Amino acid sequence: MRILLFSGKGGVGKTSLAAATGLQLSKLGYRTLVMSVDPAHSLADAFDLETGLFDAKTSDPLRIDDNLSIHEVNIQQEIKRHWSEISSYVISVLRTTGISDVEAEELAILPGMEELSAMMYVNQFRREERYQVIVLDCAPTAESLRFVSMPTTLDWYMKHIFPFHRGLLKAVRPLANRVSPVELPTDSYFANIASLFAKLDGIPELLEDARITSVRLVTNPEKMVLRETQRAFVYFSLHGLTVDGIIVNRVLPEQVTDVYFLEWRASQAKVLAEIEAYFAPVKVKRVPLFTHEMLGRERLEELARSLY
Repeated sequence: MRILLFSGKGGVGKTSLAAATGLQLSKLGYRTLVMSVDPAHSLADAFDLETGLFDAKTSDPLRIDDNLSIHEVNIQQEIKRHWSEISSYVISVLRTTGISDVEAEELAILPGMEELSAMMYVNQFRREERYQVIVLDCAPTAESLRFVSMPTTLDWYMKHIFPFHRGLLKAVRPLANRVSPVELPTDSYFANIASLFAKLDGIPELLEDARITSVRLVTNPEKMVLRETQRAFVYFSLHGLTVDGIIVNRVLPEQVTDVYFLEWRASQAKVLAEIEAYFAPVKVKRVPLFTHEMLGRERLEELARSLY
């Protein structure tokens, strides 16, 4: 099994390139899943699917063709499936402060829930051997780093803090509930956490195994975008992940010779030279700026031709 993470600054074209990669792999005969971990999902839009703005059609793997499926992790669905005890307790605490039910439900979506839900699916699909390749369309850089660091952080908490925390609250709960304005979480709350952690077993090793997981950083030939890409490269490397490709999107094609673009072309050339020098020997792939807007499979196939 292979796992490919597409990450980079917001707006550089990660989703389109991840979708094009998934399409190309499926055409080569690999059972492929493209999964969006970005809360601002646009994967269905990349395939030009006929869905509403907030359609939950892709909250489970949706089959595109024989070898390709897409999946947009929907946090509302995941709370019902995996986070019910935790979410219910947080909502009950928030309600005691006078917050309305709707506001309490929104605030109960804690940071990291979406990323952990995606990791649970990756682990599940790996165990089931359902897919040969999973392409992860990650959120912008900061959230992507949280995505890869969270399993290690949670592992430390579960081993060093969780048993003490659970045991202490079990001992003081009967007395504390008599005097506290808010009831302490029940043991089922901690059981839910333990159950979720069990579903993440093996994820840190999976992410750090270069034979299975690698990162593709998407950037544009612009100085500000490049600086974030360089930081991301260092951060992912420090977390033990292998970056095996840099994709430079929206490069001006050679046939663009209009005088209006001369300075833009010179600026891009300077940044491209810096990219090649900084990331060597990591492979750098250039994807041209398209001259017209295309939707769905046609656009993704042209992107795939530029990439592969």
